[in-house]
Amino acid sequence: MGKKDRTFASKVAKGAVDHSQKCSVCGDAFHLIKVVSTLEAPESKSLRFQEKMVRVCKCNHAEVYGG
Repeated sequence: MGKKDRTFASKVAKGAVDHSQKCSVCGDAFHLIKVVSTLEAPESKSLRFQEKMVRVCKCNHAEVYGG
C-alpha cells in the first residue's frame, strides 16, 4: 500500500474549517448540550431519566440554562 500524500498545510487547512451550524436569528454558532430531566413512573413510583440533546445559542441561552 502506498503512503498517503498529506502535507502539514493540508492538515492545518482541514482543521481550520468551521463545520458548526449558525443561528438564523443571532448568527452565533450552536453548542450542543445534553439536558437530563428526572421523571417519576406513575405505576412503580421509581425515577427514570430522560435525556435530550439541545442546541444552544445566544437567543435561547437564558431559556435553557434558566437564568
